[in-house]
Amino acid sequence: MTEQQLLIPMAVGERLRKARQQHRWSVEKTAASLKVPADVLIAIEGDQLDRYAAVYRKGYVQSYARHLGFGETEISAMLAELIVDEPELRPVFNGVARARAGDRWLRATSYVLASLLIGTLAWQLTHEAVRLSQGQAQQDAAVGTGDELTSTEELPGNSTTAHVNASIASLEGLGKIRSGSAASPGQAAWEALKKPEAAAEPIVLPAGQHRLQVTTSGDSWVEIADASGRQLEMDLVRGGSQRAYQGEAPFRILFGRASAVDLFLDGRQVDLSGHTSGDVMRMSLNASEGEVELPSSGPADG
Repeated sequence: MTEQQLLIPMAVGERLRKARQQHRWSVEKTAASLKVPADVLIAIEGDQLDRYAAVYRKGYVQSYARHLGFGETEISAMLAELIVDEPELRPVFNGVARARAGDRWLRATSYVLASLLIGTLAWQLTHEAVRLSQGQAQQDAAVGTGDELTSTEELPGNSTTAHVNASIASLEGLGKIRSGSAASPGQAAWEALKKPEAAAEPIVLPAGQHRLQVTTSGDSWVEIADASGRQLEMDLVRGGSQRAYQGEAPFRILFGRASAVDLFLDGRQVDLSGHTSGDVMRMSLNASEGEVELPSSGPADG
């Protein structure tokens, strides 16, 4: 895989072909499993599906991708990338039918009624907005300062209490009334927001497992495989992304744009400078003290 291929997203057919090659399946064997002609898979991998109808080409690609183990999100993205050329619609009869006078009258009447309805709704909304603004101004004048908000009301037992209508009381006045009493739920929530966040709990991994974190400042092709051969990542990661993976060391790693990638092993940053050539980084990363060694081939090699 060249540096240009790493930095440019692969077409749908190329991604499916590489996935089949990773499974070490032949075209004939895969076609027999899917019960489709082999030339269909060849056309899919070559992105030459113009000979098939749109409904069939999507079905073929969907079945092929599921057989190769792609997730539903990736399959939906592949289907969205397919260029579907719909047949051009042509009129059966030449010429345009002459509109009848009744149809023209009905259309003009519909336009007039719609205009009247829109105008009526606009007038009602404007009138309601003016009424609400005038009512709010009157309430503000009646309420006055916060010192005038409280009133004394006789309650059973010869006791008095401050009573405020919350719908018209200003926040400043309510704050004065509540002073000296227990904090309200809203105040308690605000105080909680001002407190520093608790430290994040450490991530506990199973025995023999290690955690990789990849942070990208620009688009970069990323391939990661663990010691068991499981492919943890093989995709174009967009800039500003942060992804985490879990697996067994040593990890085989390839970055197509190493200058835009930061790599962390169990929370420790890994130095990529000694393993980068032409902005392409290949390495085999061990677990002990972040030890790395140059591999003979990257994760993308067949």
